[in-house]
Amino acid sequence: ACIENVATTPPPEEMSDQPAALNHGSQTPRVIVITGGSGLLGSHLAKYYHSREFHVRVVDIKPPEHNARRYYSESVVGNLCDLGFCKFVVRGAEIVLHCANIGNRKPVDPFDDHETINYRANHAMTQNLLTSASQAGVKTFLLTSTYTRPYEPPVEDDSFRHNGSSPKLLPTPRGLCDLEKLHSEQLARTYSNRMTILIVRFSSIYGPGPSWNDGDDTHPASIIRKVLAAKHLVRSGFRPKIELSGGTECNRCLIYVDDAVRTVVSLMEGEKTDYPPRSNQAVSNLELVKLAVEVIELDPSSVDMTCDDGTINIGNSDSASAFNSTSRCLKSYEQGLSQLRDWTEAKIQVTLSGKNSEGRRNYLMPLLSRSSADQQVDNVIKFAILLPLSSQPDSNLPLESLKKFACSLREASWRDRNELGGIRYDVSVYLAIDIKDASVVSSSLRTESRVELIFREHGFSRVFIIPCLRQKDLLGHLLNNSVRRAYEDRCDYYAIMNPATELLDEGWLRIIHAKFREIPVDSGGPSGFGCTAFTDITRPGMPTFPIVHRTHLDIFKGEIIPEELDIQDASIYLFQLYRHFGASATVPVRIRNLARTIGKEADASPDWTFDTFEGSKARIQLWAEQNSLNIKPRMSLDIIIPSYRVSLQRLSRVLSLEPSPSCITTFIIVVDNPRSPCVYELQHSNSHRTDVRILVNESNKGASAARNKGLAVSTAEWVAFLDDDVDPSQNYLAVAEKCIRNQPDAAGFIGNTCFPAAHNIFTTAIQLSGVTSFWDIADRIAEDVPWGITANLIVRRNARDKVQFDLRFPKTGGGEDIDFCINKRKASLKRGGTAFWAAPEVVVAHPWWDKGQRSYKRFFSWSRGDGALIKMHPDLAWRDVTPNSAETFSLATILIISGVLLFRWSMVWFGIVLAIANFLAHVLHDLHRHLIRQNAQVDIAKTPFGRVGWIVAIIEGVLIRMVNDMGRLVGILERREWRSVGKRFDWFTGGPMGIVEERGGGIERAVLILGIWLILFNTSLSKRACRKFKSSHPPHQTMPPMQVPTGPASRTRSLSSPSGRNTLGQPNPVTSHGSTSNITCITSALVLAGKPEEFKQWADRVKLDLEIKKNIPAGSYFQPVLDIQRSSTRFPACNWLAEQDSQKFGHITPVYGRWMEKIRQMVTDSPVLYP
Repeated sequence: ACIENVATTPPPEEMSDQPAALNHGSQTPRVIVITGGSGLLGSHLAKYYHSREFHVRVVDIKPPEHNARRYYSESVVGNLCDLGFCKFVVRGAEIVLHCANIGNRKPVDPFDDHETINYRANHAMTQNLLTSASQAGVKTFLLTSTYTRPYEPPVEDDSFRHNGSSPKLLPTPRGLCDLEKLHSEQLARTYSNRMTILIVRFSSIYGPGPSWNDGDDTHPASIIRKVLAAKHLVRSGFRPKIELSGGTECNRCLIYVDDAVRTVVSLMEGEKTDYPPRSNQAVSNLELVKLAVEVIELDPSSVDMTCDDGTINIGNSDSASAFNSTSRCLKSYEQGLSQLRDWTEAKIQVTLSGKNSEGRRNYLMPLLSRSSADQQVDNVIKFAILLPLSSQPDSNLPLESLKKFACSLREASWRDRNELGGIRYDVSVYLAIDIKDASVVSSSLRTESRVELIFREHGFSRVFIIPCLRQKDLLGHLLNNSVRRAYEDRCDYYAIMNPATELLDEGWLRIIHAKFREIPVDSGGPSGFGCTAFTDITRPGMPTFPIVHRTHLDIFKGEIIPEELDIQDASIYLFQLYRHFGASATVPVRIRNLARTIGKEADASPDWTFDTFEGSKARIQLWAEQNSLNIKPRMSLDIIIPSYRVSLQRLSRVLSLEPSPSCITTFIIVVDNPRSPCVYELQHSNSHRTDVRILVNESNKGASAARNKGLAVSTAEWVAFLDDDVDPSQNYLAVAEKCIRNQPDAAGFIGNTCFPAAHNIFTTAIQLSGVTSFWDIADRIAEDVPWGITANLIVRRNARDKVQFDLRFPKTGGGEDIDFCINKRKASLKRGGTAFWAAPEVVVAHPWWDKGQRSYKRFFSWSRGDGALIKMHPDLAWRDVTPNSAETFSLATILIISGVLLFRWSMVWFGIVLAIANFLAHVLHDLHRHLIRQNAQVDIAKTPFGRVGWIVAIIEGVLIRMVNDMGRLVGILERREWRSVGKRFDWFTGGPMGIVEERGGGIERAVLILGIWLILFNTSLSKRACRKFKSSHPPHQTMPPMQVPTGPASRTRSLSSPSGRNTLGQPNPVTSHGSTSNITCITSALVLAGKPEEFKQWADRVKLDLEIKKNIPAGSYFQPVLDIQRSSTRFPACNWLAEQDSQKFGHITPVYGRWMEKIRQMVTDSPVLYP
């Protein structure tokens, strides 16, 4: 090291009065500016002066390490090539230590002019700082230089003499780097009349710093790292191989960073010191490796070492003797290497702690290889623009689009590609041209030349054409072919673009690079792990044109996307892949995609979203484990919301849900009403969110089609279906994630959907009717839940089971959720998983429809669709022996219509009585069930309308359930599923609460219907017969007297007289109207009188009347009399009648029995009638 103190104004004596290294007696801290404050020397100088109460302002192109202990007062990040920035950082400063420097490395590309660019940048930084410092009144300016070329002998030349000065030394710099340092020193001397200029030269500084694991391979820190890693591997029984770059005989001078700090401090205080080693203490790479092996106490025979010169054998005698002969002059390096060893060992031990033997080996192995930083050009970031094209020689449209794209690319990247200082960016264009047929190769070559010329005209010299013969319909192989070429060219970033794209914002190269440095903070991965995307103004919120780092190609062996993928799916695939690891983000760089082809919307989930996508995630996890990286995959749970109402208020509540840090969520809203006025506002208000996708159907396709569309665009492991009118709990996603992690092999989870408290009779009736019993089924069944409503349903998506919502169900819904859950459950059990589990803590609130206003249409529509389940799932259907309310009403309606058409009024009355009995039976059954069986006294007390209102609600609940049954029957008849009539669907899909309970309730209601029907029909039949007789026989008309035989004298006796009294002195039954006894008396009298013709006529009249009633068999009233007629002739029949028990016929009607008793007595007691 060489120290030069140029005495300037103010004179050095002023420095001795107030040393720069101390801050004695100062009221305010003295400001010292250290450029390159994040580097090795700058950071250690900052620590020294910060500990001595200086106000240390560190300046660098990159910020200090976030986990480092604060060693400065303030940090300013910027480019010192900007004169305005330099003026800002030196404001109020007294001392400036210029340690910033852009180093040089061996270029990969021989045509790269990075050395010239670095010369311009370093010289611009020094000039800007000197100008700004002199204007700001800085007193002391220290310049660190790496110019170490020895001076040549003095040369006498008149051109070097000025005002009689001594001859100047003529230096011979080594390359542009040394020349720049020499010119910077000469430039600094020109400011010696304005401030104190100090110059210190260091050849190479080493010590603990951020470059210990990514620096130059010949740097002592890298050598110590590799030898330490080899020592740990030897302990585990493995023979490691250490790779070194450069030759073994390369000599250089090194200084430990602490010694360099002492040198600078001594120079600032005006002292002379012997700290820096003299230049003749140079060390070769071989000697440095031997010294590192000795310091770390590693047996040289237990490892293999290679370098550019070949294999290194430290243990041979020649090398050992050579090493011993030079060991005396190398002892000055031993202390620095020992300190570096202790610091590096602590870093390695922190990472190794808690790892098993395999994990320790996976971490240590990469530390032995050459550093990735040594394999690239320092401060040059190379971007590869990947443009897949289709050969169309007769079309001018692609060329016109390419011109616009090339122009926008030039304007958006010019500053990044030409700015001095800091990081420099380079752009290479790779065009993969698809050749559909070998016959178009010649025309394709013409296209290639025109395409290449377009980019060269816009300032891009690195343009590569990769022709590719199409092998399949998908064009994904085009990308991989172009990527392989860019990968060989050692590009850092790979951007997939489209010729019909325009870049709208400048600076996207540096923005992308900065974003990739931020991603590891959240993901825990290394730098470069992740994916970024532009902001497409044509499709807000949709990440398009992804950009990945070279790390992605390292993971997937040079392949950017799987071969089976289409180019249009590349954006979604890459962005969502790294989103599962928390390593994807969009950048605020706008583009305009005129083609709008990337990220198309499909009607079904692409095949790659299943096995291919899951395999890619597994591959990243395996890579992370092999490299001992702290990368943990995140669970993905998307929310799909079909919306017809497009209520912004309710949708905003769903969109405000936040997942936990271990879960990612995409909100997919499918608008099924394109005419809604709220669509634009919904899209505009969420255009900045990449976790919200808004899809708009071209027409109203229904809830099932909307949910299928949401499933098609999702790449999540799980999806949750919500309705657009529900309010989920604030911890919905967190609770759902917990349930999924507890049962990872489940088909899905059923949550609870809660209604508000019933506030009127109709809402109470809905609850009592049972049509919403499955909305809170999670409270009653813990596992193997039959199904759940889509207002709150979570299912697994990443299983290739091809289960979707069936479009045969109505658009408004009804049965599609049941069918979906049944199929999902079967698919899960088939692949070895479990069924649906209850998730009672996953809660959403559902409002009353239309604010509780009375409407039965919804319940009719539901059942109209779910009736199809009987035919779709015959194994879950069963035949019921009793008709339900809809079937009974249908039967009554058929009877009434048939009776009207056939003029059979008894059929009409039969149907009317049946319908009334059906309704009354259901009402009585529900009253008994709610008031007695379930003892609903508590629920009655909570209602605002009391017991009467509760009973009215029960009756209306019966109406709701009847409407529901009728809708199911109507749907079955509409679909012509005739065999489904009379069948029921097992809503519990084989569970213990299904068929038995429903069948028992049906039998109970059927018995009630029969009993009520008998009562109503008998009562109505009696009244009907009486009215019929009265209309046929007015009150003033009597029957003609009947002649009753009196034996041999053939006496006659009148059974009826005008006075209305018979011969027995009893009232004449013929004139007693309004009772069934009239029929009985007349019929009996005709038989006893021996009038067969009159009896026949009378019987026909009575029989016709009873058939109209259509209630009981027509002969029930006069069948006993007919039996008498058939058993004997005329008078002998009286003997049979007298022997009968009057109770035999008493079960028909009590009146009938009493009259039969009177007839028996009349026959027995009258000697006239009994021969």
